[in-house]
Amino acid sequence: MAAAVRPATPGRPSVEAPLHGSFGARFVIHTHPALVNGLTCSRDGEEVCRRLFPDVLRMPYVEPGYTLCMEVRTATARHRAATGTDPAVVMLQNHGLFVAGDTPDAVRSAYWRIMAGLRAEYVRRGVSPDPSLPAEADPAVAARLADELRAVMGAEAAHAAIAGPFDVAEGPLSPDHIVYARSFPLIGPAGNKELEGYRRRHGVWPKVVATPEAVAGVGASRRDAELALEFAQNGSQVRRLAMAFGGPRYLSDAARRFIEKWEAESYRRQVSTS
Repeated sequence: MAAAVRPATPGRPSVEAPLHGSFGARFVIHTHPALVNGLTCSRDGEEVCRRLFPDVLRMPYVEPGYTLCMEVRTATARHRAATGTDPAVVMLQNHGLFVAGDTPDAVRSAYWRIMAGLRAEYVRRGVSPDPSLPAEADPAVAARLADELRAVMGAEAAHAAIAGPFDVAEGPLSPDHIVYARSFPLIGPAGNKELEGYRRRHGVWPKVVATPEAVAGVGASRRDAELALEFAQNGSQVRRLAMAFGGPRYLSDAARRFIEKWEAESYRRQVSTS
């Protein structure tokens, strides 16, 4: 894949590029919408997906990259043998979905069918499918929290993006959440004792700190901090939506540790936050 990169294009190909090539369709789009991950990150997601979208190829959680590519190729081959066609939609547990089609309109049609079906199901189960953005933090609270975090964490909290309080996800919901917001937030008071305790337990400082008064994403750069807060908000939305389907299902410790230590994901975060 590295050899296929255009000479004038900097950086590496996506780790999912070989997976895109597993589909016979001309267009393959891979996204992680909160509406979808409310389903894929839930305890009852597989059962609900089977009922709502019987033609969708459902995949259990598989480590991203080459391993996932080969698992999807195997499953796609089985689907092709059984139905005579490639699947147009593949949903990945605790990850997102792939949509494939020979024309842009075919891809759009498949996406809208999935999104419309999910929105209707959330409404039917009494959960609003629309995102709820947190209120702005009190400026004095935000300034005090940023100073406190910087005083303890140093350069890793050089920047802080702060919003009003909201319910953060207690654990890792997907690889993206781990990459940009770390596996676990610090929930509660954010004094020296609590921050040092977090570092002893996890070996790193938190990227997301959720106090009763505010939620902060922190980082060495402004973009780093903003992404941490953005993914904390996304995780909160996914967690809330997952309550419609039996509650959130967090990644296993083994899956979490793989992402935390995977060099490819460290590279992706470095590119995104620099």
